[in-house]
Amino acid sequence: MAIAAKHTEFDPITMTKTVYTDEGDGDMLITTDTDVTAVIEANKARAASIDERARYGEVTMVASVPLSIWYNEVVMTGMDKDESATKRWLNDRDRRLFKVRPGVI
Repeated sequence: MAIAAKHTEFDPITMTKTVYTDEGDGDMLITTDTDVTAVIEANKARAASIDERARYGEVTMVASVPLSIWYNEVVMTGMDKDESATKRWLNDRDRRLFKVRPGVI
């Protein structure tokens, strides 16, 4: 059995690490990890500074999501074209740290 060959790339702008692994049998495994720590910390700070009783304006920032996650989980599934689905995605418990306003969107 051959040892798998790996190539790793890191994008400092998106904080995304991509590992390409040649499985040796003609298959290529591509793994992508995004470090969301800085985004989550910034979102927490912004959410803490907002009065949750304040009304939403005409244009209000409600979330900050790393582009790679937004693209893979929302755009690629077509959810970005459905406002209700996008709201459900943002209000999901697993994604609450991407929101910059407390409460339900």
